[in-house]
Amino acid sequence: MSHGFYELLAALSSEDNGIRSQAEDKYASINGEQKLQVLLPAIADVGLSDTQRLLGAVLLRRTITVQWDDCWQPLSANETNNVKSSLLGVLNNLVFGNVPINVVVTRKLVDAIAELARRLLEDAAELNAPNHVWPEILQFLFQCAQSEHVDVALNLILNCPSIFGPDHNKYGDNMRELLVQSMGEDKPMERRGLAVKVVCNLVIEDPDSNIVKSFQSILPQLIATVGQYSVQEENPDVLQAIVEIQETLPKFMKPATVELLQVTIQIAENRDVNEDIRTMAVESCVTLGESLPGQIRKKAPQAIEKLCLVCLQMMMEIDDDPEWAAQTVPEDDDEDLPN
Repeated sequence: MSHGFYELLAALSSEDNGIRSQAEDKYASINGEQKLQVLLPAIADVGLSDTQRLLGAVLLRRTITVQWDDCWQPLSANETNNVKSSLLGVLNNLVFGNVPINVVVTRKLVDAIAELARRLLEDAAELNAPNHVWPEILQFLFQCAQSEHVDVALNLILNCPSIFGPDHNKYGDNMRELLVQSMGEDKPMERRGLAVKVVCNLVIEDPDSNIVKSFQSILPQLIATVGQYSVQEENPDVLQAIVEIQETLPKFMKPATVELLQVTIQIAENRDVNEDIRTMAVESCVTLGESLPGQIRKKAPQAIEKLCLVCLQMMMEIDDDPEWAAQTVPEDDDEDLPN
């Protein structure tokens, strides 16, 4: 079936809508267990194009997410061990092999492996399993963390913050050291932003763990990274992570309330920064005020006035549309109005 499936992968990538639609119908008819059996060899086959291997990794993650019971439960213990070993073997070859690394294919495979780890750890937690169900993935993670491929380790943790399993507290010092190093000013900005998102995900994953308190010691590095990343990059994802952690666990940011407000207001008032990032910075300020109102009144009362001025400034930057006043509401829109 491998050769036929490779042709199917090619058809799934076709620009012809008819060919792609037929391929999608054919792929949908394959059950979860069979998908697992044909996707693994495709991802491992270096003879396939990067596009096909990339699609294979994306489909694998989707299969694990959507068809978990169908693809995993029928497998024997030996078969599940073979799948885990094969996936890590392919990723190891991509990361540490002699062939130049394809960043996109590697990242999508990391996503699939992290999703598999997440599902396995969830199932193990329901059974109160005392030991880690996939210790080899931790060995690989630490191997990457101690090499030039730190981003692979960070992406594994980002996509599966429970990856350390039932003994996650004992890895707190290792994680903090890894994250502090990754946020260093001499590191690539993408890695620094990735480290911030990892911190946020780890805290949100287990807000009651001892790790949360230890991570508060690196808030100065985290906030500095947020400020620099938001000014230099075009993506609001790091600020979005900060907003999510404020909503989920406000007390985590409490020791650095003033510093975070200063940074986010500076981002919001900077006209050279991407508009979406400036908007997210305002949302961060508002969320901080909603979640820690007493802290704001006590330590940063002047921030309220400053934020209001920033919002007015941003409103004044909106271009007037001379045709807006002449526009009428289409009659069809009346149907959407409440009775």
